[in-house]
This record gives sequence, structure tokens and C-alpha cells, in this order.
Amino acid sequence: MKFEIITGPVEYGWCDFSVRVGGNVWSCQASYVGEYPLDPLLHSAVNLHNHLFIDPIPEENAVCESRILDEPGGILIEARPEEGAVAVRVFHDPGNNELNQIADDSLVATLELDYWEYASAIANDARRAVARQGFVGLRNGWEGPEHWGFDFEYGIFPVEQFLYLLHLVRDRQPPVNRCLSDEILLLQQVANEREA
Repeated sequence: MKFEIITGPVEYGWCDFSVRVGGNVWSCQASYVGEYPLDPLLHSAVNLHNHLFIDPIPEENAVCESRILDEPGGILIEARPEEGAVAVRVFHDPGNNELNQIADDSLVATLELDYWEYASAIANDARRAVARQGFVGLRNGWEGPEHWGFDFEYGIFPVEQFLYLLHLVRDRQPPVNRCLSDEILLLQQVANEREA
């Protein structure tokens, strides 16, 4: 496998996070000071499909950054559409810089992937995370159950992008005219993976 994302169980606003490129692996402890790692990655996979196949925009305007923050350092995965493929750059900062900053000189890998390989790597890791903890479990692990008040404006895990990406990876086309029963079937498949 050329590219793999591995997100561990979430507990108290922390989770293990790794990215594998070929035989190399870079890891960090993703922290609540940033986004839950799969949030920006799911958005990037859906957005890149749109930029590559539906509504192309100039490549320099279509860069998707997924910043996985440790305290300090972290991993940055930068993905952009490039001539029908996805150009990926991985930065790993082991903590030599200030909090929330990943240095530009920390580039550790570059690769070009078929879109479906990129999307599948993210979809597969998201499936594992949801099968392991569920949507509410991910939210409770990242923010804690005490943060379900009215002041909480955003989610931890983008459910719509997750379902959209599952359809994309399975059908190799955007979901059209799908209904709740289709989504329940997809989620049942994800749940069955946990039991297997």
C-alpha cells in the first residue's frame, strides 16, 4: 500500500495518528487543540473529487490541508489535484516549533496517487473509527460529554461527508437520489466490520 491513514481510539481529547507512505510511517498524538484528524481529511477527499471530476478549479486554489496537531508539532497532509491525480505532501514536525505550527522545512514525503487510492485510504480509516467508537463515542472522546451544551457550534466528525465518501468509493460516482435506508445499509456494513 502506497498511502495509509491510521487513527487510533479517541480518549480525553487525544488519539494516536499515523500516516504511512510506502515503508515509512510518521506518527503523533493528535490533540484537542486542533480538529479531530478525520474531519479535515474527509472534507479533503470529498472536495478533491469535486475539483478533479466535476468542477475543476486552478490547482493552486484547490489545496486541501489537514493539520493534525500534537502539543507541540504534529503532521500536515497537503493534497491537491494535479493532472487527474492527487499530489500529496506530508510534513512531520516532532515538536521543534511553537504550538499549532508545523514548520515548512519538515517535509518528509511527496507522492502522487490515483484519486481513488487517496479517497479509499481516508474512507477505510473513517470506517474503522466509526465501527470502533460510533459517532457519539467519537464526540465524547474528543470533547467530553460535558460539552454537549447549546454553545457548541461544530461537530467532531462530518457525518455527511463520511456517507458521501463511502458512496463515492463504493460506486465510483457521486450519490444521487439516495435515501435514509441507503445510508442505514452503509452504516450497517460499517457496524458489521466491527463484529468481524
